[in-house]
Amino acid sequence: MPTNYTPIKIQASHLERIACVYIRQSTMQQVREHTASTEIQYGLRDRALQLGWVGERVRVYDGDLGVSGSVPGQRESFSQLVADVSLGRVGIVLCFDVTRLARNYTDWYRLLDMCGVCDTLVADVDGVYDLSLSNDRLLLGMKGAMSEAEHHLIRTRLMHGLRQRAEAGELRTQLPIGYDYDDQGKVVQTDDEHIRHAIELVFHKFEQLGTANQVFAFFRSEGLLVPTRRAGSAKIIWSPATYPAVRQFLTNPCYAGAYVYGKKRSIRSVGQGEAIVVRRKTVPRSQWRVTIWEHHPGYITQAQYEQNQQRFAKNTLRKFVAGEASTVLREGRGLLQGLLRCGHCGRRMFPQYPTKAATRYVCDAQPRPCQTVAGARIDQAVVGAFHEALAPATMQITLSALELLDGEQDAVLRQLEERLEEARFQSERARRKFDEVEPGNRKVARTLETEWNRKLEEVEEIELRIEERQRQRHAIAPLSAAERARLLEFGVDLREVWDAPTTSAREKKLMLQAAFEDVFVTVVDAGDAGRQAHITLVWQGGSKSVLDVAFPQHPRVSDDVSLVERIRKMAEGMSDVQIAQALGRLGIPTTKGLPFTAERVFYFRTRHEIPMSLSEAGVRTFTAREAAAELGVSLPTVLSWLAAGFLSGTQSGPYSAWRIWLPDSVRIQATAAAPRGWLPLKEAASALGISRRQVLEDLQHGKLEGVLAGQGRRRGLRINVAKSSVTKAQKTLW
Repeated sequence: MPTNYTPIKIQASHLERIACVYIRQSTMQQVREHTASTEIQYGLRDRALQLGWVGERVRVYDGDLGVSGSVPGQRESFSQLVADVSLGRVGIVLCFDVTRLARNYTDWYRLLDMCGVCDTLVADVDGVYDLSLSNDRLLLGMKGAMSEAEHHLIRTRLMHGLRQRAEAGELRTQLPIGYDYDDQGKVVQTDDEHIRHAIELVFHKFEQLGTANQVFAFFRSEGLLVPTRRAGSAKIIWSPATYPAVRQFLTNPCYAGAYVYGKKRSIRSVGQGEAIVVRRKTVPRSQWRVTIWEHHPGYITQAQYEQNQQRFAKNTLRKFVAGEASTVLREGRGLLQGLLRCGHCGRRMFPQYPTKAATRYVCDAQPRPCQTVAGARIDQAVVGAFHEALAPATMQITLSALELLDGEQDAVLRQLEERLEEARFQSERARRKFDEVEPGNRKVARTLETEWNRKLEEVEEIELRIEERQRQRHAIAPLSAAERARLLEFGVDLREVWDAPTTSAREKKLMLQAAFEDVFVTVVDAGDAGRQAHITLVWQGGSKSVLDVAFPQHPRVSDDVSLVERIRKMAEGMSDVQIAQALGRLGIPTTKGLPFTAERVFYFRTRHEIPMSLSEAGVRTFTAREAAAELGVSLPTVLSWLAAGFLSGTQSGPYSAWRIWLPDSVRIQATAAAPRGWLPLKEAASALGISRRQVLEDLQHGKLEGVLAGQGRRRGLRINVAKSSVTKAQKTLW
């Protein structure tokens, strides 16, 4: 019997309230295996009866079985217990050991404070504690601190032991698919050759195709299955290929013979309701705790693994910050995508397609691009050098391609045959189970018969697929020695294969990447001869060759002195668009008889060194996005205003950035709310019976009065349709 004055501490006011029995085990494994501890904790209900509580006033809180007490905010039953204590419903809290209530200071002292304020007792096998007494409060505080320190020390020792075993490569973890432990505890490749061959095929196709997505597409198109494992299960199942499954094979260093420990870390954060959330996060490779190469037999070498990871790093979409183009092959017309580099800065150049037939390559260096080059002539020159270099080896390339196709067909057939062998085994097992059932037990017999029929249908389906594959295989049977000699004698025209409509742009890019490591281009001005591109071809193996490609000189516009002076004067207050419109109204063409456009005006000013005197007008230029942010409207709204001439701006070319100037008066007229009766653009056009473009022109010429009103995405023009004249200040605005 405890000697800490138990009868004195328990008063009638406590017995009038409920007695709470709190039960907890830290893990589900303890719940399953340590059943005696759980039974002892449930026995605390009898302890409450001995202390004087009646049966209907004893409540058991057992919702936290299998939940750790070290992380605050994760235990529902504990939270309910604290809530009941704070409401004054609880007279005593019973547990096997008071330290089982919490393993962290946050939950521990919150419960102690509530028990002290609400006059709630705490009891365990050692005695009863009254938190209003300083000695009991001090004792429980020391027990809580010692419990957390003990938990920390135990965890530290366990983690230190795990790390020591991991550093020696002896810590056993769940192995990825394709590996097992032998009788001596060593990691070996699985005995199931079907699994081994499937994994080998994944790595082989990645080496050929270059991207995980292409490997996934190959498995899908061929109807091949891959071995997978459901989360938390050791059983391997065969299922259709998925991109995550393929990527897991290619990125796991275990398949390269490496033992790795510490790829993930526990990260704590504050979640909803101030609860502490623990998440597992994959850390960069440089932060892995243990990496031991050549620890066990691998499906690939370490060098192949490193090369695969470099491919993954390159097979990313465009990175705007780095200004580096992706090497992932697309279906665009630019044949040098992923190969062409800028001769000035060395960055990979981006292919762009301004029209349905045009191609150009752009260097996206920051803060200013180095160069832009037309793609058709560059592609044509490089492809010509490719055909010229490979012409003597065309026959051998053709034979190698046929051998590669033979090997691919063999690999697919082998996978199907191994799958057929497994399906026949499962069918035979289903037949034996059906034969073993008693004939009179029809309920079980029907189920087993259905399963047997399903297995037989699977066998038949695989057999049909193998027959179809074999027919295709015979259609492209291996060449005999005589056929090889005849092929080498007469030859095959590689250009015909290149120009065939069945050869896609991506396949052409694959051929070019097989021949070249890099292609560098530098565009220079050759004076009267126009622009010229110097191309350096870096072939696989390191050899180099040089090409020169000439570009036609850009047509010059009129050099009439009076026109130069006219445009120089216009440029003092007009944009290139406005200058082109003014020259068009005056009927002044270029020397080629073509009408002036904003682009032709831009090149004219550049040639004659005519600046835009925006600084003299005190107006700063903005990009389209900056103008949208400055005016508080959306980007499409700014572009539509530019198209209508409502805002003044210019571009150096059709696809270059806008340079827009905004007078101070434009920003002054922005307001939170428009006057009553002022209408949005669409409604104003309808009320006036004119088009929206005409409304914008009337605003620009001061015939209508308007302001920018509203907030955020709802901000836009509000127009006064009741008046047709405005003040001088408003005319200046528009």
